[in-house]
Amino acid sequence: MRYVESPKTLKQIHRQRRSRNHNRRASGLQPALDVVNSKQYVMVLGEPGCGKSTFLRALGLEALKGSEGNYRRQCFPLLVPLRHCQAPSLDLQAAICDPLQRCDFPELATIVTALLNQGRLLLLLDGLDEVPSANQDRIQQDIQTFVDRYPKNRFVISCRKVSGYTGLRRFTTTEVAPPRSKEVATLLRQQLPLFLSYGSDFIDHLKTLVVSLNLPWMRDNQHTPLFLMVLCWVYSYTQRIPSSPSAVYQEAVELLLENHRNHDVSLRTILKADLEKALLAEIAFQGLSTQMILYDRATLTHLIQEFLDETVDLDDPPTVQQLLDCFCYQGILVAQEGQTYAFVHRAVQEYLTAYYLAQYDSQIGFLIQDRITDLYWREVFLLLAGQVDCGDRLLLLMEEAAQQVIQSDRLRGLLRWADQSTTAVTSSLKPATRRVAALAVALDRALDLTRTLQLDAAIDYALHLNLDLAGLLEPRLAADLDRILMLDLDVEHPLALELDETLETVMEIKKLQVFADTKIALLVSRLKRLRPQIPTTKDSQAQKAFTQQVLQGWLGPLELELDWIRLTEAEAIELQRYLYINLLIEECRQVAVRVSRSVWQGIEARMLIV
Repeated sequence: MRYVESPKTLKQIHRQRRSRNHNRRASGLQPALDVVNSKQYVMVLGEPGCGKSTFLRALGLEALKGSEGNYRRQCFPLLVPLRHCQAPSLDLQAAICDPLQRCDFPELATIVTALLNQGRLLLLLDGLDEVPSANQDRIQQDIQTFVDRYPKNRFVISCRKVSGYTGLRRFTTTEVAPPRSKEVATLLRQQLPLFLSYGSDFIDHLKTLVVSLNLPWMRDNQHTPLFLMVLCWVYSYTQRIPSSPSAVYQEAVELLLENHRNHDVSLRTILKADLEKALLAEIAFQGLSTQMILYDRATLTHLIQEFLDETVDLDDPPTVQQLLDCFCYQGILVAQEGQTYAFVHRAVQEYLTAYYLAQYDSQIGFLIQDRITDLYWREVFLLLAGQVDCGDRLLLLMEEAAQQVIQSDRLRGLLRWADQSTTAVTSSLKPATRRVAALAVALDRALDLTRTLQLDAAIDYALHLNLDLAGLLEPRLAADLDRILMLDLDVEHPLALELDETLETVMEIKKLQVFADTKIALLVSRLKRLRPQIPTTKDSQAQKAFTQQVLQGWLGPLELELDWIRLTEAEAIELQRYLYINLLIEECRQVAVRVSRSVWQGIEARMLIV
């Protein structure tokens, strides 16, 4: 919610709740069908493999059941996979008509137009994140125009949470919640019988899987339905637990390549399994480099033939068609009408891309230089960290890229302040964690100066990336910061109440032990002195002058220059990129096979220091 809603709206919500504990999230959960039944326009966000596409298909089936289903609207469902849209713009009406035309739907144009005008369609737009990044803004605009033209219809769109989604008018944004521990156990109990038959030892196998997901290297990872299903399938063959999520996908791909080969003698003569994997990895990398999820036949033929021509010791190489048939038979690729192909899931393409990069170490430097802030490649970085034997070089290159992002003198001054203002503090928190907390306080003050929605949203997004980084470094601190950063001088509250809440916020910050006690004491003293100056009338100029005094009351004791928080939108975006890379560094460190202690201590000591 916080990435999409207006920052000021969130401030008001937080203030009404008075706290943001973890129980609030659980109390806000709703069954997915209840959400789409109550809302006409829904944007479904979620992690990779969490079931967004599956939900859209299930919703379409419920709609087809009519009165016997659980979807309460009498609409005709149409699924539009947005991965097919590789053009700069989207003709949504043509995309609706295309599958119906292939089914010889009668009087197509007339009936579709009538259905749209009457509001009788449920349009399921799957995979907004799979549209090329360069086209996303234009395609979102095309969708918005279509919604405004035919507002009576119902729309559900799915998109990865970490993507270029910027928000569509009318749409309610909802997020697929990660399964809780009981739900994980339920998913395992449902999926394991797909691969292991019920028997006397079935419960033992189930317990083994449940226990394994609570091990340190598995516990902190996102247990999506896709991941759990792949884990069950791998376990059914190997009877052991892979050492990391990346290893789960590695064994799954290898099993796909080997398993069908053992059952079908004709496949053994095509290519060795290792060579097949190398070919698939190159196809995946070349596709993802151009944000190609759907491969047309000509492109795929060229990539395969080039690989075969460049590979020595192939006396009797297979034909391209033999390889395509083999990959589809094994389940790695999925053919669509014989003209286009795609990997069975985008996660498989991302794993194979990471595998390719792990084999060709020279490519990693170029990848980091070009793709480090590209959200399209986030999962590849995480999978790559889980495949290289030692993550030292990867993390150091990412740190170097982070340093190159910060070019603004104002941002450099702000980061130096975050370091210097927390250096002499006696605290149990690590220096990097204190710097993150200090920066969060400064960004919250920067929000007090914004006068445009674009700048407000840009700074707020940087603030929440900063809070996410705090959540990885010190979860307790992040929860406290998220709770107490509620002050916003633009919220329409009585000024006396505003000052009381400001003092309350300062006392909460004191408990974090981020700033020296002398600075906090001076801050409290300065703010209390302002109480007699609270305007007694509703004169806007007097109120504006008082809010400026409160802001100066913050800045002076903390030695925070006003110019350092007077950010432009470009500087806020630059800070977003910097914080995102630092967040990605910490995420990669947590999933890496090995990172040497000395290298990590050095990176952590330099985090948020220019």
